[in-house]
Amino acid sequence: MSIERCSCGEFWSKCKKCGPARFNTDTDEAPTQSPTDFEKDLDAVLLEEIKEFLMEKNRQYGDSALNPVRVLSKADTAEQIKVRMDDKLNRLLQGKGGDEDVMKDLVGYWVLLRIVERRGNNA
Repeated sequence: MSIERCSCGEFWSKCKKCGPARFNTDTDEAPTQSPTDFEKDLDAVLLEEIKEFLMEKNRQYGDSALNPVRVLSKADTAEQIKVRMDDKLNRLLQGKGGDEDVMKDLVGYWVLLRIVERRGNNA
């Protein structure tokens, strides 16, 4: 059995900063703390930038990623999103990304894929 230490150097089981002692013994919940710079950055990027990006795409193209019209392709929604991701990665690997923000597009597709998976409507 290994004895694990926290990032602060204390034994995890006894650490009041990182270990179980930081939890409220009455509720077993972690104490609330003010958001760190990392959390603020995540909020700015994920909750603001990516959300606005996806909302703008939805305004431009309708709900085509989550509810495709299936004129030619009968693949399920998740598979169609994965194909879009493959195409995006292929253009990136071939150096044909142009002015596109490929990384933002890929993150956007991943978010859409997670929505499909969470909804369980993969039809």
